[in-house]
Amino acid sequence: MAQHEHLLRWFLGFQSFVQAHEEFHPLAGAITAPPGTVMHPEAYRLIHVRGAVHTIYSPQSEEMAVRAVDAYVRETYGVTNPIADVPAEALAHVAEMRERGFSLLPDIPPETLSAMAAHFRSRPVYQQSSDATGPALSLEEAEASLNIGHFREQDVVNCPHLLELATDPLHLGIAQEFLGTVPQIITCAAWWSFAQADQARDAQLFHLDLDDYRFFKFFIYLTDVDEESGPHVYVPATHRPETLIQARQAASSPEAFDAWLGTLRKSDEDVQAAFGIDPVRLVGKAGTSFIACTRGIHKGLLPKSKNRLICQIAYGITPQRVAECLPVTLSPETTPNLPADFLTPPIDYVMNLYLRKQA
Repeated sequence: MAQHEHLLRWFLGFQSFVQAHEEFHPLAGAITAPPGTVMHPEAYRLIHVRGAVHTIYSPQSEEMAVRAVDAYVRETYGVTNPIADVPAEALAHVAEMRERGFSLLPDIPPETLSAMAAHFRSRPVYQQSSDATGPALSLEEAEASLNIGHFREQDVVNCPHLLELATDPLHLGIAQEFLGTVPQIITCAAWWSFAQADQARDAQLFHLDLDDYRFFKFFIYLTDVDEESGPHVYVPATHRPETLIQARQAASSPEAFDAWLGTLRKSDEDVQAAFGIDPVRLVGKAGTSFIACTRGIHKGLLPKSKNRLICQIAYGITPQRVAECLPVTLSPETTPNLPADFLTPPIDYVMNLYLRKQA
């Protein structure tokens, strides 16, 4: 089955499932496609992204969406939890992320880190991660012209150890516990942030992500990251609805606050005025790893003197990748860094947006 057909079946099936179960009817209005909607997965994905907006101030709506997805995937796809016994260490990280919005994880072992960094240093970069038709740039060419140089998703999938780390008992246990259902890996990304840039742009300005009804991201620093090399900056507790509700109530105009929260990029001054919470800068040596619910206000600080290389895995609950180059067929030629039995249930569901078995 082609990727777009698989995704359409998922979205249309979920829509029908919600309509058929009375307990989930309040969710139906947010995800029902209007008449004339193009039968393309990207259109349905965007419907669900807009549906996630309705959960920003409502943990009850978020929980209903999660319960509906959980019931749907277990009943329709027969999916089971990938981790039978979630490690106690994972539970501690989940508790911290729920409270603050982020949690530092164990450092990546030096041998693993070295192989991952070498992989990306040997790959070309692009202006956009999905721009397979754009010009491939050397690191020097990208550094001379871009704030951020992205790697193609196919190259990220092939990074040694990355997907094995992302699906080990610790990381997948965190995902399963935090999300409250069977996780899907919805983004694989890596990029350089360059110190030559004259001003912050795009994700180097404060913003929040709305990738899914519930999601979070796993980051690995592949270079040393100090105050001068673009640390991840997070405003604690801004992922929590009660923090947003309090800020909204304190604003001079709730409607103006809504409009501001919905703007793509936010100034440091406006964020401080809205929340009164000091941001945390996450610094560390190469190999530092952490998780963050990027529904909270965050940014990657503009590097001043040293470039930053970072990779990221995002976990969510609904299909979020609609790309012509994906999924990649799992074979020694295209994914040499993964074991042959990687796509056995239930990991095949976790990875289905990025990997498929050979025909």
